[in-house]
Amino acid sequence: MQNIDTLKPDNRFEAMAPVLFLLMWSSGAVMVKMGLVDASPWTFLFLRACLTFFFSTAVLMLVRPKLKYELFRHSKSDIIAVLKVGFFLQFAYLSTYILSIDAGISPGLVTMVLGFQPLITPFLAKEKLSKQGYGLLALGFVGLCIAVSGAKAVDMTHTIGLLFAFFALISLTFGTVKQKGINMNIESMVVYQNLFTLILFSLVALVTDWQVTWTQEMFLSLFWMSIIVSVGAVMLLLFMLKRGSASQVSMLFYCIPLLAILFDYLIFGEQLSMMTMVGIVVVAMAVFRFQRVKPVV
Repeated sequence: MQNIDTLKPDNRFEAMAPVLFLLMWSSGAVMVKMGLVDASPWTFLFLRACLTFFFSTAVLMLVRPKLKYELFRHSKSDIIAVLKVGFFLQFAYLSTYILSIDAGISPGLVTMVLGFQPLITPFLAKEKLSKQGYGLLALGFVGLCIAVSGAKAVDMTHTIGLLFAFFALISLTFGTVKQKGINMNIESMVVYQNLFTLILFSLVALVTDWQVTWTQEMFLSLFWMSIIVSVGAVMLLLFMLKRGSASQVSMLFYCIPLLAILFDYLIFGEQLSMMTMVGIVVVAMAVFRFQRVKPVV
C-alpha cells in the first residue's frame, strides 16, 4: 500500500486535496456548535480525542500493516518534534478555539483574529514573498473582514474570549510552521499526535466536570469532528504542508470562515448579505492568485 505522502505529484489526489480539506475543516464550526449544546467543552474534547485515536489507529493499521513496525523506527528527536506539533495543532488550538466561543466571544470575531494567521506565517516560516504576495495576503484579510462584518457575526466582545482566540491564532500558526520541518511519514505522525493529545485531554478530563447528554446531534457531532475533521482534514493538512509552502497552505485558511458562513446559510438558513458575498469574492480572488505566487529566493 502506497504511503499518503509518497503519491506522485501529478496525482489527482493532490489537485483535490485543498478542496477536500476546506470542506472538511470548515464544517467543523457547525458541528462544534451542535455538540456544545449537549456537552461541556472539555468533555466534548476528551470524547473527540478518544474516538479520533482509536479510529485513526485502527484504520491505519488495517491499511498499512507494516506501520506497527515503522512506529518504533523513528528517532527520538523526530518523535519529539511530531509531539510538539501535535500539542499546538490538536491540543492547544482546538482547546483555545472552543474555549473562546464558550467564554462569550462570537465565532465571527474569532474568525477575524485567526485571519491574521496567513499574514504572520511567512515571517515565522522565513519564507520571502514578492510585493505582490504580501499584497494578496493583505487583500485576503480585507476580504475576510468584509465578509464576516456583512454576516453580522462580530459582537459579544469578551476579554477572556479574545485572549483564548489569540492563543488559538498562535497555536495554529506555530504548529503549521513547525510541521514543515518534520521528516516522517504522515501515518506515523497521525498515530503519535493522536495518542499524545488523548493523554493530554484525559488528564484535563480528570480535573474538570463531566457534562454530556447523549442525543442524536451529539453522536453526529462527535462522529464528524473525530473522523471527518480530526482524521481526514488533519491528514490532508499534513499532506499539503509536505507538498507546498507554509504560506500557500495558510492562505487557504482565509476560505474556511467563508465556507462556514455558507454552511450556516445551507443548514440553518442564515441570510447572505451583499457585503458578505463581496467579501467572499475578494477572498477567493486573493487565494487563487496567491497559489501562483512563488516565494522569493
